[in-house]
Amino acid sequence: MQLRFIEIDNHGLYILNFEYVFVDAYKDIVNDLFMYEKFNDLNVRSQDTKKIYYYHLIKHLCDTITGCKTSNRIIVYFCEKDLKCDFKQCANKRTRKGSTKETRPDFILFMNRFLKQIKNILPIKLYIGDVKFNTFVQYYNTNKGKYIETINDIKNTKVCPYNMEKFKKFSSKYQLNYLTKHYTDSLKIKGMIYK
Repeated sequence: MQLRFIEIDNHGLYILNFEYVFVDAYKDIVNDLFMYEKFNDLNVRSQDTKKIYYYHLIKHLCDTITGCKTSNRIIVYFCEKDLKCDFKQCANKRTRKGSTKETRPDFILFMNRFLKQIKNILPIKLYIGDVKFNTFVQYYNTNKGKYIETINDIKNTKVCPYNMEKFKKFSSKYQLNYLTKHYTDSLKIKGMIYK
């Protein structure tokens, strides 16, 4: 079972599991892929497919962060090992029968690029971990020395310089009309208010 977050009060951290956000957004992504008949398009470089992924991933991420009830610093924790789904789950079994192409590496590459872009356009703190979120929590709970180094790395996570021009270009390119200045300002404020 995936944990949604862990709050570490003595370090002033609220660590949000990106896997939880992704699983939540993926239901909407799959619905839209079928609605717009993109379910058999494994090419995430396709502009239309990207729009669907970006729209739901960013919306769910921002809504989850702004909905967090905490006075601690909010950090999004991402580990590619946590993502259990890939494009094959969107496959239409009748039209894609017998496909043997391995799509997971393409999917992981897409997610890593997506998160790199998000770090540069949204005022969020994103930590990319080596171990799964649940493993990190297990390290923390068993008080192993391994978690202390990771906690320090997480605490030192910085927000990339926020560039409004990049932001506007990105949101218009992918038609992310909900990403207004007010929307991102509330996200920025949420990221700045902590103990």
